[in-house]
Amino acid sequence: MPAQRSVTRTETQTRAGSGEGRVNEDYALIYAEGGFAVIVDGATGFTKVNLVTGESDASWFARTLTQALCKLLAQPTIATAEALERAGAKVAEAYLQLPGADATARIDQPNGSLAVLRWNQGVTEVTLLGDCTAVVLLQDGAARVLHDDTLTKLDDENYERMYRYATEHGATMTQARKVS
Repeated sequence: MPAQRSVTRTETQTRAGSGEGRVNEDYALIYAEGGFAVIVDGATGFTKVNLVTGESDASWFARTLTQALCKLLAQPTIATAEALERAGAKVAEAYLQLPGADATARIDQPNGSLAVLRWNQGVTEVTLLGDCTAVVLLQDGAARVLHDDTLTKLDDENYERMYRYATEHGATMTQARKVS
């Protein structure tokens, strides 16, 4: 009789910020035996349009992307980049099936950042998109902080553009945000 393995799969969500009606927009899954972990930090569109009943679009996005991604990552022959592409396409297709989604401006569609960690035979692969950060403990005990600063740079460029507009036109930053 073959030896039985116990399989541990942990799903977790972070706690939503304070305030009435706050919905958690983060989702995480750790599948130790499958050799991967996924964290998706959902983000609400700028005007907070919501097409999903009972939760925010960003919460729906984070959960749906995590689940789709995990099904693909559980197949070791599928590369992480391919899994991301296929899961993203599946989530986009599902979102466009929601009533009103086809008329929703891109800036109002849910999105997010993510971290994917895969490990196998002593090799760890880390994929970061957006503003997620991963801390990896190395064999020598040192910790390495990994971060994609693309969004930070984009934010800095946009804030600079807004500041220039506000200064040149005597506008507030809120007014400049609407124009930029």
